[in-house]
Amino acid sequence: MKKNKLSLGDLSINEDFWLIGIQSGLEIFELVFKINQKSNSCFQRAEFDLQQHDSDEIYLVYKWKSEENEPPYYVFSNICSTENEPPKFSSYNVIISSTPLINTLYLLPQFNMVDFFLRVESKVLAKSFQLKMEGIDGVSMSFLVHSTHIKESHRILFE
Repeated sequence: MKKNKLSLGDLSINEDFWLIGIQSGLEIFELVFKINQKSNSCFQRAEFDLQQHDSDEIYLVYKWKSEENEPPYYVFSNICSTENEPPKFSSYNVIISSTPLINTLYLLPQFNMVDFFLRVESKVLAKSFQLKMEGIDGVSMSFLVHSTHIKESHRILFE
């Protein structure tokens, strides 16, 4: 899977977009399947994942382009878990633990209660998708966020 290393110099920036924050216990492929069923969309695994420069953080991305003239829609994860090796010995040469340490990282840390985002370009579409989210089993909450309210919007530039 190609990893999309984000660089502001390489991307054309459309700063006017909407995100639907989604809180759900589903895996991303399950959520996308249910979104496709509920909204007659056709999200598919994107050819890239989001990865921050010099990091092991990888955030899964699904993409749907409904018509040629429209910008694509994206569903992407906000959570990434990385595994670090535990320290083998304490300062007294005593084995502490052999269990790997799991770090939970967020693509958009200001929304650390959100599991996934759906990105669209217009408020009308965002509201339409949000209403459909309410009827999906496994989605406990969804809400709208405009790009101007995102502190680190450069982290979610796609194409």
